[in-house]
Amino acid sequence: ERERSIDAAFASTFDWVYCDPTEYDKPWDNFDSFLLKDASTYWVTGKPGSGKSTLIKYIAENSSTTEKLNAWAQDHDLFVAQHYFSYRASELQRSEIGMLRSLLHQILQDQPDFIKQGFSERYRVLCSTAGGVSGEFGTEELRTCLRRVIDSRISAFFLFIIDGLDESNTKRKGLPKLVEYINSLGTHRNVKVLISSRPWPEIEESLEGCPRLKVHELTRDDIRYFTESKINNHHRSRTLQLQDPTAINQLVTEIVDSSSGVFLWVALVVQSLLQGLRNHDTISDLFARLQELPKELDDLFRHMWEQVDPRYKAQASRLLQLVKYGTIHGHISVLGISFAEEDEKFATELEVKPLTKETCDYRIGTTRGHLLARCAGLVEV
Repeated sequence: ERERSIDAAFASTFDWVYCDPTEYDKPWDNFDSFLLKDASTYWVTGKPGSGKSTLIKYIAENSSTTEKLNAWAQDHDLFVAQHYFSYRASELQRSEIGMLRSLLHQILQDQPDFIKQGFSERYRVLCSTAGGVSGEFGTEELRTCLRRVIDSRISAFFLFIIDGLDESNTKRKGLPKLVEYINSLGTHRNVKVLISSRPWPEIEESLEGCPRLKVHELTRDDIRYFTESKINNHHRSRTLQLQDPTAINQLVTEIVDSSSGVFLWVALVVQSLLQGLRNHDTISDLFARLQELPKELDDLFRHMWEQVDPRYKAQASRLLQLVKYGTIHGHISVLGISFAEEDEKFATELEVKPLTKETCDYRIGTTRGHLLARCAGLVEV
């Protein structure tokens, strides 16, 4: 669920991760070397909203990653298993047990033969009794099973990708032990581990000496390309450039300089400027709009909330709470929100019959408009 919710990287951004770091002003530890050679653990870190998860997903889905890993594995069997922590996920998904179950499930689904080696005790009991095997999986049992799977075949190679480690439900004082365990997986000659998290001291200390990159220090060109593409593609921007050819470029440069490498801040700011273009703002209006926007994410969210028309704030609060509840506890749809917005009598008095397509389209269109207009850009459909 978390993996699916991460936006795909904007076209051509993050391509640099496979390049030679010495060609850039702010070098990072060579990621190609990590994939191709014997380095065991690589750490992707960065400020909140800088694009760590987007980069991790980009790496996981990129054919260059598979190509280089196959070269490292010398064309032996290669298994890639991923786990994405998220503060919005269930308690199980945010736990170490959830991570271990997730990694093991992906490997065993791909190669069922590993089940006998990994879960040997349970497998024997299952084969020798008519009844099933009772009891929940514990952390130590799952750790042992994963180690057995890794050791069971010397010709099998593994990449474990762990995203958002700081969003696990492990308390901060317990994080070093979890990080040390994940890092220890990389001590096996046939295992690599890719971790992403915020630069918390507890994590940094446990990953001392591991190769790493800081996303917010490396995305300046990506941010410029994203901003230019979004703004220049709006027809009003082309009209403004005819009046002042350098103004839009200056606006883009100011956004890049103010971003501190935080992609989420840039996306929200560009969204505001595009709204300005739709409102027929002049160049000076756009610069004024940019100057009004706070430079820190928390302050920007607060500013966006304060822009909600007071008459809509109660409805906006209800909508945001519905979206939050839905994303934490299960799936939520625009159509579902449209019914949740009705009063109690509506459900009891509504005639029981299938909804027509016209009714669905109307409810979805209206609610979509409410979410975009009432929630200050904090919700996307």
